Amino acid sequence: MILFIEMLIFVWSKSKMAKNKSELKMVIPADLSKRLSGFGLYKLAKYVQVIDGDGGSDRFYIIKTFGPTVIQVGAEYMDLQTGQLLFISPGKTIHLPKDTQTRGYLISFTQKFYERSSSDTRMLNSALFFADEPAVKVNDELRNEELFNVHIVDRIYAAMEQGTEILDLVVHHCIESLLLEGYYKLSLNGITEKLSKSANQSLVNTFSVLVHKYYRKHTNVQFYADKLHVTPRRLSDLCTAYTGKSAKTIISDIVGKEAVRLIRHSNLSIAQIAYEMGFKDESNFRNFVKKKTGHIPRMHRQSEEH
Repeated sequence: MILFIEMLIFVWSKSKMAKNKSELKMVIPADLSKRLSGFGLYKLAKYVQVIDGDGGSDRFYIIKTFGPTVIQVGAEYMDLQTGQLLFISPGKTIHLPKDTQTRGYLISFTQKFYERSSSDTRMLNSALFFADEPAVKVNDELRNEELFNVHIVDRIYAAMEQGTEILDLVVHHCIESLLLEGYYKLSLNGITEKLSKSANQSLVNTFSVLVHKYYRKHTNVQFYADKLHVTPRRLSDLCTAYTGKSAKTIISDIVGKEAVRLIRHSNLSIAQIAYEMGFKDESNFRNFVKKKTGHIPRMHRQSEEH
């Protein structure tokens, strides 16, 4: 499949790359985002917004720098040197410098956009995104600014002229090449030797991310097991091994915490909260909250008021 895409790229990119590059640069990121839902490509110096992980973002991020800069991920400050790649998992709050002059790019993509095979799933669940650090940085010294533009940026912009199907394939291939480069560099550092031990933990971490995203509509273990390409039994066994709780209990706990948060910090009625949380009946919601916390919903709201 990769070879096929490479052949496609070679056939049309030779003629397209020969066109005036300034013409390609006329394509703005907003146009690209409209063409492909779940993907974004931005110049680092112009992308100064704060990415709030608490807002429920489900995007993965790859940052490529062509000069030294500092990026805050959560509470940690990441010092990036020229040419490095930074891989950031969903749910992280990211602060980019407001006045940075550093050249580089920020690539964002969702799991839904990128994940098309079991190998894609393994890559997204790997140490690239789910290590002990808030973000993972690797050296990419062989791909300087010129080569990065040729291999990634110009290819993507040129593919926009070829239709959505080709654009989709090219973008996926470009992301894959960056992920493989990062994974390879981690293996050189011996980090992937630990991956076999941490992969299961990564899967459990990803499970938690997915539950926070989908719990309003899906509270059955089978749904999440399918997303992670494992059996429900395997998922529950891993959750028990790493958290001491079954997958079903983790889902229930997350739903319970979100319910209490809405009761205490929103002006919605109990009936409205029950609907928001995906409960078909208010009485079922009340019974659920009491079973999880030992108190009826009204008690949580009154405790907040006092």
